[in-house]
Amino acid sequence: MIRRELHELLGTRWALDVLDALLSGPPARFGTLKSSLPGVSQRMLAKSLRALVAAGLAAHEGAFYGITELGARVLGWSRRPIQGLDSQLNAPSAPQQAE
Repeated sequence: MIRRELHELLGTRWALDVLDALLSGPPARFGTLKSSLPGVSQRMLAKSLRALVAAGLAAHEGAFYGITELGARVLGWSRRPIQGLDSQLNAPSAPQQAE
């Protein structure tokens, strides 16, 4: 998958939430995933799962969906900048000096 396609996929509203739900537990059925994602429609969840499976970030075996090793790595990568930003936003700032 090329970088631009990955950015487009991860930029969709539900992609990271779905990956996070897949990572947080064992492989799950569609209905279980839908219950763990308040606000997602059945159509959007199905669309997100299809895209994630096609990209190799999620796997669909039988009636269950799970995260792939690649999906877990991408999810970890996507969290790093946010975690860094959170720590910077919560850190006390130095007083600004008047010029």
